[in-house]
Amino acid sequence: MVRIFTNAKHVFSYHFYVDRLLYNEMTYILNDTLN
Repeated sequence: MVRIFTNAKHVFSYHFYVDRLLYNEMTYILNDTLN
């Protein structure tokens, strides 16, 4: 049970990290386009 929970936590943090990367990329491109 604990192992499953830690695995889920790792997956969640990984997705959060990827989402942050994509968000930063999008804002960077948007700022580039607006300016």
